[in-house]
Amino acid sequence: MTRTCQRVFAAVVLSCLVWMPPLARCGDAPAATQPITTARGPVGDLLRKWWAEGTAAGNIGDYYDNRDREHSGLNMAPYPQLSKVTYTKEQLDRRADWAAQHVILPHVTFGNSSTSATVLQGGSNVRRYYTSTRGLQFLFTQYVRNNLYIYPEHRDHDPGHNGPDGYGDLFPTNTPYLICSQGSSGSDQPFMRAMPFVLAAFRPEVKKKLVETGLLMPTVQMIFRSCNKHLSRPEEYFTGKAHPTVFEGAWVDDLKMVQMAHEITLQTIPPFAQMRVVEEDTAVNGRDFFEPAGATEKHADTPAVVARIWRSVEGRRRMVVSAEASFDINKRPLTWRWAVLRGDPSRITITAKNPEASIVEIVLRYHERRPVAEGSPLESNRVDIGLFVNNGAYWSPPAFLTFFGIDSECRTYASDGRAVEVGYGMGGSEVSISNWPGLFEALRADSPPAGAALLKKALKPEELADIAAAETEYREAFKALALARETEKTAQQKAKEAAEAKLPEPVRKKAEADARAAAEAAKSAAGAVDQVLARKRPHLPGGVKGAVEGWLKNAVADPMFLAGNAALLESLSRSADAAGRNAIATARKRLAGYGVIDAGEGALRLTPVLARPGEDGESLTRYEKAMLQRFNGEVLVGVGFRGVATHTWKTNYVDPAISAPKTWRDVYRYDAAGKRTGWTRYDGQNAIDFDAEGRAVVEKDPAGRPLRTRAVRYEPEPAPAGAGEIARLFRPLRWVMAD
Repeated sequence: MTRTCQRVFAAVVLSCLVWMPPLARCGDAPAATQPITTARGPVGDLLRKWWAEGTAAGNIGDYYDNRDREHSGLNMAPYPQLSKVTYTKEQLDRRADWAAQHVILPHVTFGNSSTSATVLQGGSNVRRYYTSTRGLQFLFTQYVRNNLYIYPEHRDHDPGHNGPDGYGDLFPTNTPYLICSQGSSGSDQPFMRAMPFVLAAFRPEVKKKLVETGLLMPTVQMIFRSCNKHLSRPEEYFTGKAHPTVFEGAWVDDLKMVQMAHEITLQTIPPFAQMRVVEEDTAVNGRDFFEPAGATEKHADTPAVVARIWRSVEGRRRMVVSAEASFDINKRPLTWRWAVLRGDPSRITITAKNPEASIVEIVLRYHERRPVAEGSPLESNRVDIGLFVNNGAYWSPPAFLTFFGIDSECRTYASDGRAVEVGYGMGGSEVSISNWPGLFEALRADSPPAGAALLKKALKPEELADIAAAETEYREAFKALALARETEKTAQQKAKEAAEAKLPEPVRKKAEADARAAAEAAKSAAGAVDQVLARKRPHLPGGVKGAVEGWLKNAVADPMFLAGNAALLESLSRSADAAGRNAIATARKRLAGYGVIDAGEGALRLTPVLARPGEDGESLTRYEKAMLQRFNGEVLVGVGFRGVATHTWKTNYVDPAISAPKTWRDVYRYDAAGKRTGWTRYDGQNAIDFDAEGRAVVEKDPAGRPLRTRAVRYEPEPAPAGAGEIARLFRPLRWVMAD
């Protein structure tokens, strides 16, 4: 390691150690007379062979740290030489042994914690680290101080958008500093079971050197990421396939890992890739983006992870990055390699600034949310660029440069890259039938309500016949469900009374068994009701539910469904009662307040920021379409299917530690030369002009040019009295005059 590299490496470690609490206690190490492992199979056989030859280091001095009170603890039996971190009563009383580790332990340590908060309350241990600049600094220190932890993603890395099944990849960066397992409690087990084997397989002199130089866990990460079973060829090491945010337990190949660990010699210890930003575009809070005071785009600058939050409205950003501090402890010559691990390669340009490519210029264009890989159901708002260095024997573990977009921002850029608009508080409409008996009745009526009449007109006679047949089945199934639920309620009450009266144990046990049986019967009856709606019908291959909700979802998703049909909107207004008319007026006012339509009655008069849309609305921006879809849902479902269907607008989830919620739309203005002159902000009620520096225009001349402006500051709205934890976390950002 060169002196320069040593200084860079050490300086970051020391900067991270400033905030660390005192070290936890570790128990005594087992005697060296213990066998290296009691595990059977090829891995155990190899380790015993190497131990007998003196070529395996074993686990003497290695520690395991369980931080979920054995909820997902490691079975220590196969690892007789492995020690376990212990906690004092005082530490246990203050729960210092629980959840994410925030202490650097002074030994070779791996650990786990199968714990997590809910998505809306901060999420997994990994997300809490990754959303914090200091958390990422701490993780780097663990990484180079021989500590490595394994945590489940829980609900932070599942297909879906805004729940409840999943939210996509919520992690704002990617790191080699820990291992995150796909799943919840217990998903960490395959990684935990493999870790002692890998640590034991290193040659004694190699492990000693790795520990002394802080390269043990980086080398473990390189081995782990090279050996996973889902990789089919070496070149895949330079793709996102080898370096996802989260790993599947089924990928772990402990045999391949121990073999690779044992192959490493003192002369071939893998190199270490690290980077620093030399130049980058800088955004100004209050002008280029809007967050509480102190926010920047620089989320982390650690040697192996540089993380940025793409806050700026600019659609293009440039950065020059140096990887010259990458090193090999044997001073072997290095080669550098950069790779797009996640993102659209056509929107990312990496240009070498020197012959070695140890310095590169990176230019990116803004990325919308998209699948993490082609065909994947999992989506992400992040771009990952990987850095790898090679010493002639091995490639390094990756260093990551990441850019994270904010999912609740809906951006439109012109063909020349200029920002057209940013709609904050972006989300989506969700619709469903909530009252099937009511829907069946509405479809049977001679003069059905407006919404049901539309649906009836859209369906063929034979499809309506299938729905009528399903109604008969549904009534019978629903009647059985009501009876089952009443039986369940009665059985639960009897079990409760038996327990409170402390009746003889046989009586109590029978009452409990009856309550369980009744609950199972009610669950089965509910399933039977659902099956009536989902069952394939002669003319409805997707079932009644698929046909009806499918039509409703398609109608709501068509931005021109009401905007392009003044007669239909007028019909819905005429058929609505006072509450329905008020709902339509409120929805119209919102559209006008965000600048999507002109204020006024009658047909919706669109005010698109791009070309005038045709009947299909293709020229509308994504934000304008979303607002019109929301209008469809509120009017069509809230009025046309009132009491029968439900519509919910869900703002795209963003961790409040990353970005404060906002509820406005900015439409940008430019002069004839293409220079930005400011923007108009629509806050749902008013339109306010800002100049190019982010000052509010309070007075204009006759030509509309600013005469007087006022500075603006941004701050979270005060939490209402008695607000719960989630309400306090998600306080919308407001802007107020600062002078």
